[in-house]
Amino acid sequence: MWIALLAFVATTLPVDVKGTICRLSRNADRMIIRADDGKRLRVVIGDSTRLTFEKTSFSADDLRLGDRVRVIGRASHLRVDAESVDVQLKIGETIVDALLGLKPPLVGRFGSREAKTEFFSFRLPDGRYIRVEAKSAYGAKGRVWVSTLRSNDLLMLSGEWKSDQLYRASNIRVLTNEEWSRCKPIESETKEEKAARETAEQKFLDGADPISDEELAQLLKEDEAEAKEKEKDKPPKP
Repeated sequence: MWIALLAFVATTLPVDVKGTICRLSRNADRMIIRADDGKRLRVVIGDSTRLTFEKTSFSADDLRLGDRVRVIGRASHLRVDAESVDVQLKIGETIVDALLGLKPPLVGRFGSREAKTEFFSFRLPDGRYIRVEAKSAYGAKGRVWVSTLRSNDLLMLSGEWKSDQLYRASNIRVLTNEEWSRCKPIESETKEEKAARETAEQKFLDGADPISDEELAQLLKEDEAEAKEKEKDKPPKP
């Protein structure tokens, strides 16, 4: 029984799935994707995961909510450990912006605050850093203070360029851990089920797994060894 259970626990299955990024962790090492079949998957991006965009290397820091991705890896009942992530271009949104003449907001990563000011450095998708002025920046809950932002937060900025290196932000939206607005809800999910799922997903994004397959397998091995020791110590039956 123990051997069969251990084999079941340690089993991982190959996965090749396409989907959309719905949520993304601050360190861009974990994400929730909605697969094309409607399932939500928890995906871990490790140090050895290969990230590409149009066959060229891609930085995890440049992943965005709403990005179309193809994930190849190994899946257990807890998560998918990605071996490779290929990012697909969001052509539709690019065409719409061009047709309407819209200036898309800036999306990138928070760098660091300048002393005790309302200025900070901001990393663009091309790896370039710019300086952002946020003296009059507002968000969904009112005034946004730079002191409340954390290193590597994924941000969306609206505002205007004052120079090639300085951007004045009028609106700052923190996308870290946020649900992408176009991710379709799960059909027939109750409010209670949604709340429980969101809590579990947030714990995953924060780096906490209930228990990994390897950890559970090790615990089972230890229990089996302990049970054998107890059997040895039992007095022989008369």
